[in-house]
Amino acid sequence: MEIKEIDAENLTPREINSQIKEAAKDYDKILIKNPNAKHYLAAGVVDDTDIEFDGSVGYFAGTMCDGAKIKINGNAGWFVGDNITGGEVIVEGSAGDGAGQGIYDGTVVVRESVGSRTGEIMKNGTIIIGGNSGFMTGIFMMGGRIIILGDVGDDVAESIIRGVVYVKGDIK
Repeated sequence: MEIKEIDAENLTPREINSQIKEAAKDYDKILIKNPNAKHYLAAGVVDDTDIEFDGSVGYFAGTMCDGAKIKINGNAGWFVGDNITGGEVIVEGSAGDGAGQGIYDGTVVVRESVGSRTGEIMKNGTIIIGGNSGFMTGIFMMGGRIIILGDVGDDVAESIIRGVVYVKGDIK
């Protein structure tokens, strides 16, 4: 397996994403070092490639992707895995609000806890939260599955149309 390393320390998010998309054509795996919680990383990747971030990422990491397998060895900001149509996003730490918002298919996994509005307006796919999820989890959900292994806040599955939310812990 050929691995392409990208040092994101002195690059803008646009430069990082350009390098990721170019590398995805020729490499099986892309390792991004020093992401330093920059926003919009790995946005719009449509190649079947493995992308690994060695550290935390900011808002909208892995947004609008199809087919990529993204692993974040740290935390993620708001809207991680937003509007993906396939593939997976795995966060080894915690994530902010809106994890998996609007996903059409694929899987979003956050090993620890997330903020509010997890899976808001999701259409299909699976979201797995290893810890707690905040208020309005699954609001306006149109399909898919949300699995929460901890507790969930107020108004879980408010105005749900289709889909299912499983909660192992307490429901406020």
